Amino acid sequence: MELEDDVLDELTKGRIRQTDKSTAAGRLANLMAGDIETIYNARDIVMMGIGIPIGSTLTLVGLYRIMGWSALVGTAIIVLSTPLPVWLAKLIGSTQIRLKFAQDSRISLVGEYISQ
Repeated sequence: MELEDDVLDELTKGRIRQTDKSTAAGRLANLMAGDIETIYNARDIVMMGIGIPIGSTLTLVGLYRIMGWSALVGTAIIVLSTPLPVWLAKLIGSTQIRLKFAQDSRISLVGEYISQ
């Protein structure tokens, strides 16, 4: 949004005026800022898609050169145990959902008791 008055002057005098005016330039600036942030955050997806496989492969090769076949066994155990954290996350998520429902019903009951 474009500013029409001196904001710093209003802040020093202790009065802040709220306006609901918006201009095309303000809306365009907000859209551009949102697009820039989305593009900037997309780098994480690229880093995960490229960096994780390359880093994992280099690490496995380095460990194999240092430790031998036991590095392959350890890597296999890590890969085979990946469903365990996924299962635990789903279990925790469903427990949190049940907890939220219980809290909502409890808060509703307290609100009814207080209103009477």
